Amino acid sequence: MKIIAAWIQVIFVLLIVGYGTWQLFEGHFQESFATLPFLFAYYIFVVVRLKKRQDRSMEDPGSD
Repeated sequence: MKIIAAWIQVIFVLLIVGYGTWQLFEGHFQESFATLPFLFAYYIFVVVRLKKRQDRSMEDPGSD
């Protein structure tokens, strides 16, 4: 299940970056940068999840 989630995330990020790049190539500067909030939200989601996982591993090192 983790592999499927990872592939979905990779595809999502590639689609957003690809769309932004295409819009920049077409000369639509505003539409290109309109995709950045999605990437920021994704980054924050990943960072928070990793920090929670690290905090849990620090609290209970014997459960690994």
